[in-house]
Amino acid sequence: MPTRPRPSPADELALIVRAAFERPFRLKSNLARREAAAVAEAALRGYITTLDASGMHGAFWRSTWTGEKAFGL
Repeated sequence: MPTRPRPSPADELALIVRAAFERPFRLKSNLARREAAAVAEAALRGYITTLDASGMHGAFWRSTWTGEKAFGL
């Protein structure tokens, strides 16, 4: 059975930021677990965050303005 080629690192980051932009996902969601390396890199680069509007850390990954600008969202 042929395997699907792995997306490039830039495509993985775009997928994570778009997912956080369209519908914030839980820290322990299947997406966060399956794409842990891309989530970590997106957070490190400031593209996603767990901070909510009140400035408190929450249970969801959300896109940041920087991430939205970087990927044209």
